[in-house]
Amino acid sequence: EKKLRNLTINQGKMMVKLVDREYDVNVHDIIKSYKGGPSAFFWNTVAKFFGSDLKSEYNGNDKDRIVERVITLVDAGQL
Repeated sequence: EKKLRNLTINQGKMMVKLVDREYDVNVHDIIKSYKGGPSAFFWNTVAKFFGSDLKSEYNGNDKDRIVERVITLVDAGQL
């Protein structure tokens, strides 16, 4: 948890996207299952204060297509 608290805002936003992409479950649901509903609500409220949403879903074909392209290039060893 300490490492997660030290992420920058942009790193946190990217982590939320990548977790949903990799595991097909949003960060809010992960927190809810491990820490409970009130904790998930609290952290989602904090995320929204900084312009993010822990319930957001990754969409590599639309709004997250640039992220998907970078991941594809990294996986192919081209970046």
